[in-house]
Amino acid sequence: MSAPLDDKTRAVLPRWRDLGTTLSSGELDFVRETRVERRPDIDFLSQKIRDWEAKRTVPFAADAVGAAFVLGRGSEATDAAEFLLSRSSDIPQATLDIAARVLIGPKGAAENSEPEETDVQAIRGRIHSLRKRLHDEPANAFLWVELARRYASLGFNEQGGRAIQIALYLAPNNRFVLRAAARFFHNGGDARRAHDALKASEVTRRDPWLLAAELAVAPLAGRTSSFVKGARSLLAGGGHSAFQLTELASSLATLELESSNTRVARRLFRQSVEDPNDNSVAQARWASQFGVIEVDERLLETPRSYEARSWHAYQVGQWQTALSEAWLWLKDQPFSSSPAIHGSYTASVFLQDHQEATRIALAGLRANRRDPKLLNNLVFSLANEGRLDSADEFFDAIDPSTLDDQGQVVHLATSGLLRYRRGDIAAGRGFYLAALEKAAALSLPALRAMAALFFAGEEARARSPQATEIIRLALDLGRNRTEPDVRVLTDRLKLNDGLHGGS
Repeated sequence: MSAPLDDKTRAVLPRWRDLGTTLSSGELDFVRETRVERRPDIDFLSQKIRDWEAKRTVPFAADAVGAAFVLGRGSEATDAAEFLLSRSSDIPQATLDIAARVLIGPKGAAENSEPEETDVQAIRGRIHSLRKRLHDEPANAFLWVELARRYASLGFNEQGGRAIQIALYLAPNNRFVLRAAARFFHNGGDARRAHDALKASEVTRRDPWLLAAELAVAPLAGRTSSFVKGARSLLAGGGHSAFQLTELASSLATLELESSNTRVARRLFRQSVEDPNDNSVAQARWASQFGVIEVDERLLETPRSYEARSWHAYQVGQWQTALSEAWLWLKDQPFSSSPAIHGSYTASVFLQDHQEATRIALAGLRANRRDPKLLNNLVFSLANEGRLDSADEFFDAIDPSTLDDQGQVVHLATSGLLRYRRGDIAAGRGFYLAALEKAAALSLPALRAMAALFFAGEEARARSPQATEIIRLALDLGRNRTEPDVRVLTDRLKLNDGLHGGS
């Protein structure tokens, strides 16, 4: 059976996108307290622009654009930004990204474009290009982060780790570098290292974007954040825009929800979506299942909300949309296993499109070669395609020692599936019965129902004399359950008398 989806936990981990996209989102904008009325920057920026207009050379244009960007007055330097972009072949990419950001404006059009392609050759080509540029710009921390992201997208975590470490050495207090490093280390299973990087920075305690990441990562590292009080004060201070605080409010809301402070959590989640990004929308969507917030569907229009849209479509039974958004989610965050797990499960269980399930599972495994859920879902889809030799090969790659309780039940059930498809009905039945027994012992009733439904499908497919009895058991276990997958499989078993239940 496919590994069922887990929507019980979610943290506001930083998104990790290329620098240009991150700039266009507004997440790297200069954080300035809006209540401060002092404007000593007026003469400073005006002088930079006058210098640029007098000299009209790259260094003066870069100074004007950089000052305008930091001061949040990009519209005053568009002429200089256009000049830089027209001479892009001779200018560092980081400078070009800022020039593009000045022209795009806050939260601009780049957010609405589709994410980059996950084609392996394209990613390898980008790695080659970045390495060549780093030969000439070895102190460019942004380029090292970009290189790490491409390595992570292909599962080259050792090389990616070296690149991230260099970036941290070069820019230990840069928001983009720190958030990328936190996501890289967490994705590699080292939440403590992710937390160490954020906690060590001298700017984290006063930067809402870094505070949000620290509050999210600390519990995953088995630690208690020492910044909670300061985060609450910053959030309540009234000195930052709603967008600058969206992830911080979301992280604090999640902590309150996990502490059963529902009233406070509800207020903070509402604050988090006043001017959200896709990450806070996804967190609000997740929290909605606990009744603390109702997510207006207009929030799903927030740019790059692929995760939230995929889960929403899943919940309302729009399986093809859920799969399409999962593909976009994977292209947007190609180092993450979550979108491929979500997409492969949706394709195989709901759409019964096992070829597409295989395709997205394989795409996810590029960056997460040992992920047991992805491997299991790939095995399931391959077996249903009749590619049993390949299914056995990937099944053998699953390390049983890495499986949690749910994973152990699924592993037993998938063992049963493979035996049935090889014609060894007795062995297959034994594995499925063991899966049912283990699910019952672990008090996992939904998973027990799922295993029984797949078991019944295999019995019916094999035209076993025991099929009627197993179908009756499966329908009994699935009765009155509300999970979408259990409902769909129960209805399918009823409709087809179990003849095609697991295929």
